[in-house]
Amino acid sequence: MGRAKKYHTEEERKEAKKIANHKWRSNNREKVNATQRAWSKKRKELNEFTVYVHYNDNNEVYVGSGSSIRPYQFTSCSRSKVWQKTFNSKPTVEVLKTFENRSDAKEFELKVIRLIGAGLLINQRDSY
Repeated sequence: MGRAKKYHTEEERKEAKKIANHKWRSNNREKVNATQRAWSKKRKELNEFTVYVHYNDNNEVYVGSGSSIRPYQFTSCSRSKVWQKTFNSKPTVEVLKTFENRSDAKEFELKVIRLIGAGLLINQRDSY
């Protein structure tokens, strides 16, 4: 293994690192572009808000909203006791609509809840 190069100042070390990074990026442009596209897509997905429905074979329904990954989170720590009891196995998931901001998603969620009504809905809020 080669010896690590010694620099006289911190500025020299930073400049050498900057040059090495630039060379690597130039030689690996395809990888860099693919990585940037993937991260850009992931950031966009995490900044979107979805309104979704969970339902089971008994036609019991839960309407929710959250990030694009929220409809697929089924762990007990992320769901209420009522939800866990109703959906003791993975529910059927239907994403209804995607929004760029949380307030529009919440507004649409309330419209869907009011449209469905209290009959088979298991949501537990008082503000509907």
